[in-house]
Amino acid sequence: VYFLGLSEFSSIFLVFVDLSKFFPPVPGTFYDTMVKICGPCFAITFYIYRVVLWWQISIRLFTDSYIVLRNGSAQKFRPGKVYVIYLFLISGLLLGLLQIYWAVLVGQAVMEAIS
Repeated sequence: VYFLGLSEFSSIFLVFVDLSKFFPPVPGTFYDTMVKICGPCFAITFYIYRVVLWWQISIRLFTDSYIVLRNGSAQKFRPGKVYVIYLFLISGLLLGLLQIYWAVLVGQAVMEAIS
């Protein structure tokens, strides 16, 4: 559930920020206020959901996977499908590294915005 949906929560705010690039808001309108609020909300929720929680959930996934692979229950309950666990582990690691890269870009954008 986390990797396939909850991690996308920050994207709700990003939609309005990106939309404002194509449809610039008129100063003083509700849309303008919404865009100004959504920028910081995106940065905060991105950091929480895509950096902090991503790695907390990933560590649980790695730990649980290690246990089921080590004790043989993965092979017992899903014979011939153990490769799926390895696929999830590799994907989770690569996507986690991508989250860190994006976090650096978001951090740079925040620094530009406040300076």
